[in-house]
Amino acid sequence: MRRELKLNSFRDLEKELEKIEKAVGPKTTGIWSVYQILQHLTDMLHGSMHGFPKHQPKIVRMTVGKYMYKKIIKSGVMRQGYPNASAPAKREDAPIQPAIQRLRSMITEFENYNGHTMMHPFFDRLNKDEWTKLHLIHFSLHLSFITNLENSSVKENISPPPPPEPTEKIEEPKTLAIEEEASPASEEKEDAQVESAEIKEEDIEEEAKEEVLQVREKDEIGVVTPIIETPNLSSSSKKPELEIKPETTVSKKGYFKEKRSSSQKERASVKEKRSSSQKERTYSKEKRTNR
Repeated sequence: MRRELKLNSFRDLEKELEKIEKAVGPKTTGIWSVYQILQHLTDMLHGSMHGFPKHQPKIVRMTVGKYMYKKIIKSGVMRQGYPNASAPAKREDAPIQPAIQRLRSMITEFENYNGHTMMHPFFDRLNKDEWTKLHLIHFSLHLSFITNLENSSVKENISPPPPPEPTEKIEEPKTLAIEEEASPASEEKEDAQVESAEIKEEDIEEEAKEEVLQVREKDEIGVVTPIIETPNLSSSSKKPELEIKPETTVSKKGYFKEKRSSSQKERASVKEKRSSSQKERTYSKEKRTNR
């Protein structure tokens, strides 16, 4: 199926040529190829300025030719199927880019042409304005057979978007673990803190042990509360006397002496341990100062 196309100016013609030029694989619905159509339009522009090799008889041009011209200009449409002496005998394909360039140069020449126009082979004599109207209608007919123009390699009047600007990656500062060398003063301070903590723990342990030993001694010495005896009531007139026995302790001297000696020995061993730990701390201090 041919396209519906109507060109009102050479400016419209130029836009149509741009579509054909940018299309990927344009096709035709008729016998003529794209190259043959472009070549035929170029020959018609050239003939309107420089003449045609053949013409219809004068009687045909003055009667049928004049009538058909008025009808075409009035309707603005040229129908297909009219006899054309310049029609190609067979289809011939060729590169279309050179044919488009020749047609463009011929359009420029016709627009700037101020000389005497030539006779049309069928419509007889025409001035430049009459030729311009006929050319545009004639171009609309033949270019409407060229299809597959939507598959364009480059879109019209749309410039490609600029490439996105590279975004600079901002590197986050890396946190470097800086190991500070311990100074002798800081080492001595830390040692003093550790030693004071150790001494406190040892003192607490020793005090707890001594309290335990004292509690043991108190538990081992039993205290008996005084016993109050009931008075002997007799028939005598003497008043009853209360006999209060003194407070007595229930213990074995030898047993408690051994317990005290053992607790004293335990306290002595604790003191020895404390002195040995103090010696070790003084030794470690001397060793650090010698570093």
